[in-house]
Amino acid sequence: MSESTQNHSFQNEGATKKPAMKRRKKPAKPEGFKEYESLAKSIIEANGRSYYEWLHQRHQEIILEVSVKNQKQVTKALTNKGE
Repeated sequence: MSESTQNHSFQNEGATKKPAMKRRKKPAKPEGFKEYESLAKSIIEANGRSYYEWLHQRHQEIILEVSVKNQKQVTKALTNKGE
């Protein structure tokens, strides 16, 4: 085997052995999701609001609610630790 043939077969071995990547499965949307999303978007926009602004506001409310709950839990844990 010539040197160029040996290099070529070595390169092919390395190319076929790629590290296995774990793929995350996308969560499945519930049945009828697109239809309800479309209806909600139509209703909100018919009332003169942006659907995406409305959705963004809902996301912020969820984050704030979780943050407040976590803050209360941390405060409670620190208070109990001091006793």
